[in-house]
Amino acid sequence: MKQTTLSMAVHGPLHCLGWILFAVLLLNSVKKADASSYVNPSPEGESWAPCGFAAEQLAAEGNGSTYGSCLACDPTNFECPPKCQSLINAMYKQCDGVYAPQDQYFDPAHTLNGYWNDNFGVLREQAARCGCSDAASAWPQRRLLSQVTFAAVMLALMLTKSLRQASRLLHPSGARSFALGQHIDDSQFSAFSLKLSDDQREFQQLARKFAREEMIPKEKHYDQTMEYPQEIFEKAWELGLVNTHVPEKFGGLGLGSLDGCIIGEELAYGCTGMATAMEANGLATAPLLVAGSDEQNRKYLGRLVEEPVQAAYCVTEPGAGSDVAAAKTSAVKKGDKWVINGSKMWITNGGVAKWYFVLAKTDSNANAGSAFTGFIVDADTPGITVGRKEINIGQRCSDTRGITFEDVAVPEENVLGDVGYGFKIAMQAFDITRPPVAIGAVGLARRAFDEARKYALERKTMGAPIAMHQAIQFMLADMVTGIEAGRQLTYKAAYEIDCGRKNTMYASMAKRFAGDHANQVTTDAIQIFGGAGFNTEYPVEKLFRDAKIYQIYEGTSQIQRMIIAKEMFSRQTMDP
Repeated sequence: MKQTTLSMAVHGPLHCLGWILFAVLLLNSVKKADASSYVNPSPEGESWAPCGFAAEQLAAEGNGSTYGSCLACDPTNFECPPKCQSLINAMYKQCDGVYAPQDQYFDPAHTLNGYWNDNFGVLREQAARCGCSDAASAWPQRRLLSQVTFAAVMLALMLTKSLRQASRLLHPSGARSFALGQHIDDSQFSAFSLKLSDDQREFQQLARKFAREEMIPKEKHYDQTMEYPQEIFEKAWELGLVNTHVPEKFGGLGLGSLDGCIIGEELAYGCTGMATAMEANGLATAPLLVAGSDEQNRKYLGRLVEEPVQAAYCVTEPGAGSDVAAAKTSAVKKGDKWVINGSKMWITNGGVAKWYFVLAKTDSNANAGSAFTGFIVDADTPGITVGRKEINIGQRCSDTRGITFEDVAVPEENVLGDVGYGFKIAMQAFDITRPPVAIGAVGLARRAFDEARKYALERKTMGAPIAMHQAIQFMLADMVTGIEAGRQLTYKAAYEIDCGRKNTMYASMAKRFAGDHANQVTTDAIQIFGGAGFNTEYPVEKLFRDAKIYQIYEGTSQIQRMIIAKEMFSRQTMDP
């Protein structure tokens, strides 16, 4: 009891002391932010003539303020004093129409180093060229003041946190919690990090460079010709950007699911048609990672890292898409072989694959959970007929075909896992492959956002970039918010795989959200482009077409919601 009283007696004053320091530093910073922080323009106003301004007018229109205070006003914020707003707009028009460099990062939050600062940096330089150097120099002083204030506030917060942790050590239960990690509190926050490792960052940069230099310049060619991008695939294979999930024991890099998603986002940013062509191996190999023997994996996974070849996942049928249990392709045991008959459709990499994972019904009387068996089938096995390449509205260079199996004999050693276990293998494979699909949608959405943001800064209406209009800003803000949310959901789903935990719900959440958001982003991107977005000269129409499939393949958005609901009700709680 005495120790508790002592802790309270110490904790209260220390906590108050921290906040007192915070208040003192903040008030001191604010006190310094007076009119002396700005430089008044020449009283005669002569230096403003080239830009069409007079100092007296600035002072009067700004309600007695200096030009510096008008300059500190954000022209994209409609709460600015109207006359300051009009003066800044006039400044923009008079000074050669320069407002913002097109390669600057758009920062909707107007942080110190983002869109706000960069825009006014250009205004300041332009004002200097027009002879407005005195007033223009106010902005650097304002920025310095903001940075000093920010540093002071952060210092105060750090001191407060340190004092609170010190007081916690004086309390017995608090000391145990702090030392043993029995409770998650602010003292343990450093254990959670979203920072990429050095290796992850290197792979990200490698994939980003590859997407910009190899994929984007050729995206229109492959979209128009619908050719399979074998050249791109081989270059990516040489760099180690495909088949990254193959374990080291079978010759691969053995990267985790999260690592693969980091790479996949960059490839999808370049072109999702090419990315799907490259990532389809991941779908085909997932069943082997789930249930393959060492011998099977060494032969079939090893082949993918030994040479730049493809594989395919054959599950979907004319009457069995989302309803996998309705598949009718059959496999009957005859002697020491299994004979497969049936048809598959919408098979990605169907015409270029060297081997397939095939799901076939082996017991017509059993329920779905034990009626199917998975097989590894070499593409050159007699009895396999590959159909014509499908002409799709998007991701057109991805090779999608129907495949017919007619008395295709498969040896016993190519049965994947146990007989009757195929449906479970296929479903577990989706848990592995849905995060890569989701991150593909994120990468596409990010590309569409970047294209829309760039165009919004270039396109002018009523004398200003359309990025200055709140309606456009809100669309861009919603885009980038959803992109970040989709990325984090996908990272969570991938992280659960890497931790060896069941990720079914998170995988469906990520796939559903990212797929739907990619479609919303591309729709809004076309809206921002206006008539130009409806034209094939700009990339957003292709992104719009490419996005739709993310709401369909590997389980529609509606199926994902059903899975989420099932997982949700199967849990006692949804607490994190």
